[in-house]
Amino acid sequence: MKKEFSVAIDLDDTISLFIQSWLDRYNCKSGDHLDTDKITDWDISRFVLPEWNLKVYDILKEDCIYEKAEIKKDVVETIQWLLEVADVYILTAYNYNIAKAKGKWIEKNLPFFLIENLIFSNKKHIYNIDYLIDDNYEKVIGFNGCGILFQDENTPWNHKYTNHYPTVHNWLDIQTFFENEIKELSK
Repeated sequence: MKKEFSVAIDLDDTISLFIQSWLDRYNCKSGDHLDTDKITDWDISRFVLPEWNLKVYDILKEDCIYEKAEIKKDVVETIQWLLEVADVYILTAYNYNIAKAKGKWIEKNLPFFLIENLIFSNKKHIYNIDYLIDDNYEKVIGFNGCGILFQDENTPWNHKYTNHYPTVHNWLDIQTFFENEIKELSK
């Protein structure tokens, strides 16, 4: 059945707690004690030990980084609800080294989600989708449809962006946003 609208949802740090898994691995390997709340900009290399400026990105090549990522609160229930009212896609950045691990993570944590609706792309703006929910401000402002910025306590790098685009702070906010959108569409 054709739904009224389509929604693409970013995976890393919107659905999953990816940054925490990455930082746990980095801290273990480097001996640092970097916390998520210290990362106030998208470029994580600005916050790691100087000798790790480039090496921090090598951690992204380790597929174990995704195995340990936790799922955010209320994701399952909200995505299940969204699936009833919208065409839902997970639109996540492509990284050759962990693409398979991302797919496995989705199968484990969102077993009801059709894996064929998983899209890997670093160019989210090219898709003809009505809404994009993402923690990356650059992806939100460059999106052709309605970009929705996801900000929570685990995404301090985007807290400086306010009042530019619709913003949600948790998964219950996402459901409320779309409940309101459905009311507007039915008028």
